[in-house]
This record gives sequence, structure tokens and C-alpha cells, in this order.
Amino acid sequence: MIALQVYVRNFATQHRGERIVAQLESLGFTVKECYDGTLDSLGGLIETHITSVDELKTDDPDDIRALVSSDPEVFLQFRVFSVIHEGEVRLTSKLRIVSDDQ
Repeated sequence: MIALQVYVRNFATQHRGERIVAQLESLGFTVKECYDGTLDSLGGLIETHITSVDELKTDDPDDIRALVSSDPEVFLQFRVFSVIHEGEVRLTSKLRIVSDDQ
């Protein structure tokens, strides 16, 4: 079984972070961490829990990017895991997607 985790980085406001969280949750992800970026010069950070692709509405990185990354400076990192046993996963790949403007 395959599982996916998403990191979203470099959004500037709490409001934008809340919108991204809502968009990720609408796809089936649950958010593990969310820092709004107001105290960090690198911007906000959102990390989702590792989620089985069976629980997601889509596992296509392009679909997720289109929904989440409307700001040119926001980037996403996708981590793909293989589920070995219940509760045990192995990272199989990372994919970093920056908006088309960069």
C-alpha cells in the first residue's frame, strides 16, 4: 500500500495558512503541524500526517498543487511512503513542486 505526506512552505499569513489547511482537509489529509509564518522569515509551514492514498480524494501532485499553491512563492513537498506493516512505513520518494512562476 502507498501513503502520502505533504509539506507546504512559505505562505505569509495566518489566513492563508487556514485556507491551505481547509483545502488539504477537503482532499482527505489531516494536518499534523501548522505554523502561520508571522514569526518566521521563511514563512509558514504545514505538515500533514502520513495518509494512505485509499483515504484521499486524489494522490496526483498536480491536482494537489493546483488546489493549494495559488501563491507563486508557496512550494509543496510530497513524500511517498510504502506501508510495510500496520504502523510501519518506508519513505520511497520525495517530490518538491514549486509554482510555475519560479
